[in-house]
Amino acid sequence: GICWSTTLHAFTESGTLVATSHGIRRINRHNRANRLSYATQRLGRYLRVKRERLERSASAGGTFEDGCAQAADRLFAEDESTSTTEVITHNIPSNQFLRLNVGGIHFLLRANTVNERRCGRLYWMLRAPHEQRLTMVDAYFDDVNEYYFERPPLLFHVIYQFYLTGLIHQPTYVCPQDLLDELDYWDIVPDTYLASCCCADQLIADHQSEDDEECEKPNYFKNLRCGEYRRKVWNLIEEPSR
Repeated sequence: GICWSTTLHAFTESGTLVATSHGIRRINRHNRANRLSYATQRLGRYLRVKRERLERSASAGGTFEDGCAQAADRLFAEDESTSTTEVITHNIPSNQFLRLNVGGIHFLLRANTVNERRCGRLYWMLRAPHEQRLTMVDAYFDDVNEYYFERPPLLFHVIYQFYLTGLIHQPTYVCPQDLLDELDYWDIVPDTYLASCCCADQLIADHQSEDDEECEKPNYFKNLRCGEYRRKVWNLIEEPSR
């Protein structure tokens, strides 16, 4: 028979690194984390933690979520207190497209696309007369019929994509609080629109379950001679990638 301790000793003496199953599993766990980790906290987890914190500290009857109707009421209440934006040049009427300038970047959305979402600042703008729209923007370029918003254009790409797809996708480089603030400005309640591919924190739970399953596997070498060495060599041969 093979003396496993002698074999492993020979491997070590010859300069070959013998990896244990525990070491391999730990390396793979970090490798998986590196492959699937995100640069920022996922918005789904961020919202859940924030909601739990608010629920613990909120007074009785307070709620975290606002529906689109409540958001619209809040929006118009704020806009009524602001002055009408100055009209800059000449007007080119258009009722099929919504022309936007966000932080100097031009965006164009079909009115039908915005209406399909039935939610958010842009939707309520379409339903409002031109004079009321001017209270909802930071400037208006009359010659191109373009509404100007002094907002970060990088974050508006998330808003633009939401109106196209109906889902909120969180880029890996975006701070969750920045994204949440931007969604709040555009009056979009995120909870029901979060894309599972990049906003949820399910990946962490999945990896934890995988590691737990590894620990629960039966050890058939436990009562055998040199069982621990034999198990390590078996795992190394059968599952070298793990």
